[in-house]
Amino acid sequence: MSVKITLDLPEETWERVEKLAQLHGKQPFIFIKECIEKLAKENSYYEEINKKLSDIASNYRGSLEKWNREDLYD
Repeated sequence: MSVKITLDLPEETWERVEKLAQLHGKQPFIFIKECIEKLAKENSYYEEINKKLSDIASNYRGSLEKWNREDLYD
């Protein structure tokens, strides 16, 4: 099953996408689709790594938590 989406891009971004797609020998919409699919696969890799790190941390009674710079100075 496929999901259709609509994008609202600035004209200069669309022109850049068209040029990049042409350099890759693809239609712009196919180029965008492949870029999104690649990004999704890369993110699943990082999710997998994060899961493994969380498992390691929990085995040593630790945890992985998000923090920001201000938290370091509390």
